[in-house]
Amino acid sequence: MDKEKSPEIDAEISFEEIQDQIIEQIKLARFTIWIAVEWFSDRFLFELLKAKKTQGLNIQIVVFDDDINKNSGLKYEQEFEAYLIKPIGKYQKLIQCKFCVIDLKTVIYGCYNWTDKERWNGEIITVRQDKELAEKFASVFMDCKKIR
Repeated sequence: MDKEKSPEIDAEISFEEIQDQIIEQIKLARFTIWIAVEWFSDRFLFELLKAKKTQGLNIQIVVFDDDINKNSGLKYEQEFEAYLIKPIGKYQKLIQCKFCVIDLKTVIYGCYNWTDKERWNGEIITVRQDKELAEKFASVFMDCKKIR
């Protein structure tokens, strides 16, 4: 009896040039970009998202409602469908897994916040082309939006 073959999953893990990997995936986006990170202060990524918005893409962002994001100079709520969430509970629960879902088929996830500082922190991301995984992350994203 032949074993059923599992579909190959395209995944790329990055330890360096993470911003470049994110830029590449954003440029490939055609319909939606949903981002959930604790902190977002990377102006270059912000401007790239604004450009994608002018192409008609649905851009949604979930970030913390804290001083780091408030002082970033980026106007999430003016430019995108943005959800600023308060840290929750006694231990101020954070978004430990930062992720981005693109076109419900690509997921960028790991411990990389979208900040200038993170580019030098030795962080990691994985980029996967996997519709099933993207849908799971999209469900988590939908739940994050409700936390406000």
